[in-house]
Amino acid sequence: MAIEPDWGTFVIDSDQRLLTRQFLNLWCDNFPAGWIGRRLFRYFRQLGLTEIEVEPITIEFTEFDLADNVLGLSQTVHIAKKSGMADQEILENWLNELKQSGRN
Repeated sequence: MAIEPDWGTFVIDSDQRLLTRQFLNLWCDNFPAGWIGRRLFRYFRQLGLTEIEVEPITIEFTEFDLADNVLGLSQTVHIAKKSGMADQEILENWLNELKQSGRN
């Protein structure tokens, strides 16, 4: 058995679609192999394995604090600021939107 996430399929519910997409790309690209989950099937085939089953599993976070602890959202906002992806106020407002939506 092998379990690996495909961080490129991570989604966040936000009204700020463009900023959210940029953030998710940055977030995924900070992993050494952010797309490893989608590549395992091909890698196993290349190794000669034949009876391969793929079972996608979805995990949903509805509480911001838990999502932030597990996924490092606030930490990635700091990386986004340093990279110049958006100015600090825009990123902080976006993060606060997520925090508030997790409390509803």
